[in-house]
Amino acid sequence: MASGIRMLTAGLALITNTIILMLFALAGGAVFGPIYSWLSQQDMGPHPVVSANLVQWFPGVFFGLLLVVEIVLIYVVYQTAVVSRTYYREY
Repeated sequence: MASGIRMLTAGLALITNTIILMLFALAGGAVFGPIYSWLSQQDMGPHPVVSANLVQWFPGVFFGLLLVVEIVLIYVVYQTAVVSRTYYREY
């Protein structure tokens, strides 16, 4: 196991990054909501301004990326705090 300071910094980094990712998720919802509202009001005739197929996958990719980053953060904290084995020679 890692030292107490290293486990504390890893835990604080995880909490901080989780809060930042939550803020990104809230901001993403605030950004994608008006885009979808605008897109639903557009005339989808033969030549639309923006293709709905191109815009539909942006939120899924964005929120999926946030989820992947959170999983990676949890794994890094696990590697840092639990799995790391550092032994120092004492003379």
